[in-house]
Amino acid sequence: MPSEDPYRPPTAALKDSGPPRPNWWWKTFFWITLMLTILFAAAFPFLESLTAFDYVDFLLSVIALVGIFGFSHHKQIGRVVFWRYFFYIALLESIFFSVALPILGIPRYGSSEIDFSIIFEIGYTLLFLWALHSYAYKATLIWQRN
Repeated sequence: MPSEDPYRPPTAALKDSGPPRPNWWWKTFFWITLMLTILFAAAFPFLESLTAFDYVDFLLSVIALVGIFGFSHHKQIGRVVFWRYFFYIALLESIFFSVALPILGIPRYGSSEIDFSIIFEIGYTLLFLWALHSYAYKATLIWQRN
């Protein structure tokens, strides 16, 4: 029954639903990305004419993979402020590496060809960035736990 006091906020019976359940889709995305990263790491020493951009891209991808693990498995890894800054670093690096370098014809991982795979790469990068953004800015229940 509503209170007679107009300045008193209404009350509702809230139940604690427990910790958030991880999304199976993001878990699958993480495990597929982990397998691709391991395969790429195994092939990395055999690639010819790698540039500094390639090493930076691989390093940032591995760090981002850690963030995607935290997001997909609802784990706090580091501090939220790190992931907020890292999201913007990854965003700029992704635009530079996935869009600017191919347009300028600068080789990435030893190849400067632009083909259909760049569409897959951009789509995959968008999913990657979406997960990092969600981890840094939207997953408040993960960061509120002690």
